Amino acid sequence: MECTAKSLAEEFVDNLLNEGKKIPCDETLESFKRTEVPVYYDEKLYKRGQAFFYENIYGLMFSKFLGLICVIALPAGLNVLIMTKMSGSDMTAYRRYLATVFHVKTWYDYDFRPGSRLLASIEDVKRKHNAASKQSIRRLKYRFSQMDMALTQFGFMGFGLVRGAMVGIHNPKEEDLKGFIHVWRVLGYILGIEDRFNICRSSVQETREICDILLKKVFAPMFEKPETSLVKMVNYLINGMSAVDPTIDYYLCMTYLQMVLENRGNYRKLENQNYKNISWWVKTKLSILSMIMYCLKFKIIRLYFQYITVFKLWLASAFPVLAYIRFGIKNGHVNFLKIIYRSKKSN
Repeated sequence: MECTAKSLAEEFVDNLLNEGKKIPCDETLESFKRTEVPVYYDEKLYKRGQAFFYENIYGLMFSKFLGLICVIALPAGLNVLIMTKMSGSDMTAYRRYLATVFHVKTWYDYDFRPGSRLLASIEDVKRKHNAASKQSIRRLKYRFSQMDMALTQFGFMGFGLVRGAMVGIHNPKEEDLKGFIHVWRVLGYILGIEDRFNICRSSVQETREICDILLKKVFAPMFEKPETSLVKMVNYLINGMSAVDPTIDYYLCMTYLQMVLENRGNYRKLENQNYKNISWWVKTKLSILSMIMYCLKFKIIRLYFQYITVFKLWLASAFPVLAYIRFGIKNGHVNFLKIIYRSKKSN
C-alpha cells in the first residue's frame, strides 16, 4: 500500500510540475469562481481538522510561518512581492502577513454558512490573488498557475504533515490527520485549485508522500544558496512579525527552517554551510525552540502553549502594543473585519 501511495504521489507531482504550470488559477478559469463546497465535503471531518489545529496551535502556527517563508521563495511569489512592493518594508510586511494569519485563523474558526466570516475571508483572498495575477501578467508576462497555488497550499499544511515532530506534532491519530488534510483539501477547492492539482488527497499516506516529494524536489533546493532578493524579503517578513513575537529573528527562523528541510534535529549536523557560524545567542534560542517542540508531546505543555498562542493572536488583533511602538497606532493596528467586509462591499 505504501508503495502504491508513493507511486501515485510521484505521478501526481510530475503532473503538477509539468501540466499544473500551464493551467491558470485566476478569474480566467471557471473553477476559480466557485464558492460552494465540493461534493466530498464532510462537515464532521472538517470540524475535526479545526479541533486538531487548536490542539496543536503553537506547532502548527510555527510550521505555517516556516511554510510562508517557503512560499515567498517561489519565483512567482517573490517576483510579485518585488513588483508590488507590498512587503517592501518591515511595516508593510507586518500588515500583509498579520492579515494572512487572521485569514487562516478564520478558516479554522468558522463554517461555510452563507454570509459567514470564512466565506468573506476567502472572497477577499481570491480578490487580492486575482488582482496580483492581473498585475503579474501585465508587468511580468506571467499568470498565476495551478502549480503556484498548490505549492502555496503546501506552505500552510505540508510541514505539519511530513515533519510533524520537528514542529511539535507528536503521534497524531490517523483521523485527526484526515481532518487536517480535509480542511486544506476543501479550502484548496474553493480557492480555485482543480482536484487533479490539489495536493491534499483522500489518503493521508498519499498526501504525505506528495508533500515529502515537493519538500525535497521544490523547496529544499531554493534555500541551498538563497538569492539576495529572497533574503531581503524574508528579513522584512521576520522583522515585521517580530512585532507579534519578539523572540524570532532571521537566523533563528532560517536555521530552524534548514533543519526542517534537511530533517535534522541538530543544527551542527546541517549540510548547508550558510548556518555554521551563527551566534551563541541564536544557538541558545535554537536549543530552547527544539526543546519546546519536543516537550509538546506532553499534554500539559501543549495546553500551556495553546493558551499563550491564542492570547498572542488576540493581543495582535485587539491591542498590538509592540506594533504601536514600532509602526505607530495607525499602521500597527490591522482591522481584519474591516478588510474582509470592505472587500465584500467593493465587489
